Amino acid sequence: MKKVPFTVLFLFCVWSLFAQTEVRQTVDSLLQQLPSREGTEKLRLYDEIYQVMAYSVEAEAELRFLQEFLRESQKQGALNYELTMRAAILNFYFNHKRTEEFMKAFPDHARFLDQNGQSELMLDMWAAKMRLYHYASRYDEAMEEAEAMRKQMAKRNDPYLSGFVTAVLGTLYYYQDYDEEAIPLMIEGLEQMEQKLPYDLITLFDTYRCLLEALEHRDRYDESLIYNARYERLIAKEEKEMEEDYGDGANNIRVILNQFYCYVHYANAYLSKDELDKAETYIAWCEPHLPRLPWQMTMVLYESQCILYDKRGEYDRALALHTHIMELIEEHEMGTAAIRPAWYRKQGMYLAKARRYDEAIRYYDTAYVQVEALRQETFEKRLAATHAHYKVDRLEIEKQRNRHYFLFALGGCVLLLAILLLIVRYQRRLQAKNRSLVRQIESQDALKKEMRRLQADTAPATSLFVQLEDYLQTTGAFTHPELDRQQLITALGTNQTYLYNAVREATGMSLLEYINSLRLEMAKELFKSNPEATILQIAGRCGFANIRTFRRQFKDFYGMVPSEYRSGLQISKIQPLSP
Repeated sequence: MKKVPFTVLFLFCVWSLFAQTEVRQTVDSLLQQLPSREGTEKLRLYDEIYQVMAYSVEAEAELRFLQEFLRESQKQGALNYELTMRAAILNFYFNHKRTEEFMKAFPDHARFLDQNGQSELMLDMWAAKMRLYHYASRYDEAMEEAEAMRKQMAKRNDPYLSGFVTAVLGTLYYYQDYDEEAIPLMIEGLEQMEQKLPYDLITLFDTYRCLLEALEHRDRYDESLIYNARYERLIAKEEKEMEEDYGDGANNIRVILNQFYCYVHYANAYLSKDELDKAETYIAWCEPHLPRLPWQMTMVLYESQCILYDKRGEYDRALALHTHIMELIEEHEMGTAAIRPAWYRKQGMYLAKARRYDEAIRYYDTAYVQVEALRQETFEKRLAATHAHYKVDRLEIEKQRNRHYFLFALGGCVLLLAILLLIVRYQRRLQAKNRSLVRQIESQDALKKEMRRLQADTAPATSLFVQLEDYLQTTGAFTHPELDRQQLITALGTNQTYLYNAVREATGMSLLEYINSLRLEMAKELFKSNPEATILQIAGRCGFANIRTFRRQFKDFYGMVPSEYRSGLQISKIQPLSP
């Protein structure tokens, strides 16, 4: 009897190998015909090969074929084939877990599908992208992209498209254990999607499964039964379509898998309500299908059976079945560190109910050690993540600070340059003004000298002024700060009234103003002949008691301060004054 299963298995393997070899030979034969075909016939041959080649050739050869088919479709302008190949290439990357290539190719292919009336197919590919994010635990990127897609689809006024994205967003919350946020989103998505059923129900089925599990996690079994009934009707609809299309809907593996999920959820809901006979009915339906399903599904059903035995007080049967579950866990190294302690606690619970206390304590201790190790690992991961975030934030802050420093320095340089330009412009204008004033002063001096000469020739009454002028120029008395006016009157042999009238008649100035004008003229000459002398030295040599008086008198008489006059003289030497 032991040889029969082995013989059947051996014959099945031989048949599978023979069938696969036959398919590969067919594909090779068709590929050899491609170079001799042209136009539409070539595209039809490509399509014929595509229909039979899946998993019959190596992955790289399949990808090269899909890319060649795409290029030929683009070359001939065959839009339908091009749309199919773009989706096929993305499916290839997804099925072979080539995440980076999928992410790189997705934007271009998805945009083309969407722009050519295949929005539903585009969203199917986008859902595959979200699954890849889920497999890699890249939830931040997935959530951000899902929110953006939801806003984009909401603008199209298509309930299916909007519901599709909302449902996927809900499943993303579910995968992160945010059941309260996930449940309303998945319900909203299902309500919208079922207004217009798509050609492919995969996303609907996935959403129902996630919704039912989330409701069970929150012990909302009455709602779970309502949505499970809708799930069951949807499965029946697909089974009927499979029967019409392929003649055998009941044995379709996707139908069986969804029915299995549906009935297990029914069983769990009725177990929670202590309706054990109903739960056993659904469990009984699932058992015959276990050989056709992945072994992970066995674990799901065994868990429900253990609960059934436990509620009926059949602790030995529950313990035996859960012991088998533990063997499967160890054999397949199943479960994450976060899940395994719960199984060990359950094993300890069933052992305790079966009065095997020593073994129960051992499993409880194992669960405790695993929980503590998990807490320590979680703490270390969070600490490492916090440290990494701190480093990233610090680097970002340093970058921002350096950027601010650079912008501040750049702004300072620009401001300094603007100030320098303004200073240069102001200096140039000031220099031009000084040159003009120097010319005016020179002209005024020449004019005054000529007027004095004419007045001396034509007005004898001014002889007293001439005598005063000769005396001051000869003796240099005007250069003395403490000039005595009485001394001038005595030296000239006149009185104060005659002297003051003579000066005013000849110059239009008072005696003091005239003496200051002589001092200022001397200062001008000293500025020309002694460019190295300081203003203070020149003021003293000209008879001014202090530099403040000298500067005020010079400004009043010539319209500029001494420093500006000197600057104008220096510029005039470089740029000679025009006549």
